[in-house]
Amino acid sequence: MRLSALRTGLLFGVQGVVSAVAGLVAPKVIALLGARRTLLTGLLLQAGFTAGLLGLGTGTGMWLALIGVTFAGLGHLWAIISYGVTATSGVPDAEQGLATGLVTSSRQVGITLGIPLLSAVATARVTALRTAGSGFAEATLGGIKLGLGLDAALVAVVAVLVTAGLRTPRATRGD
Repeated sequence: MRLSALRTGLLFGVQGVVSAVAGLVAPKVIALLGARRTLLTGLLLQAGFTAGLLGLGTGTGMWLALIGVTFAGLGHLWAIISYGVTATSGVPDAEQGLATGLVTSSRQVGITLGIPLLSAVATARVTALRTAGSGFAEATLGGIKLGLGLDAALVAVVAVLVTAGLRTPRATRGD
């Protein structure tokens, strides 16, 4: 399916709308499931739908890509919001600003390092495939799939680490 740039932009604008709604709904999901379960759910949604994008090919419909990217983004937003809630819960009021700053800084460092590293891996794969004689579209798809697969695997590992390492705080006696 060949779509104009305008139609493609409008279709992927759906992701932006879903992201805005996901941000509004996240507090309700956290209230229902708790921050830790919402964090795990968000990570699993992100990993699962990102991994689902690996099944797409050059002839696959844009609708499947849109669904995968949209729900992976929804999971990502739930994970980010519940991560902030989880990391700052139980922190004294006087230290909330510091805790929020640390949470935000760690997320920004992750983005600053993660995107270029995944892009470098994908680009190296494209270069290797092109050198081996693959066509441009095939090599590019191979690089994208490697980057997406690595991203999905890393998010799944984080979900496992969250499950194993994040415990519900015990009630303490007095101050």
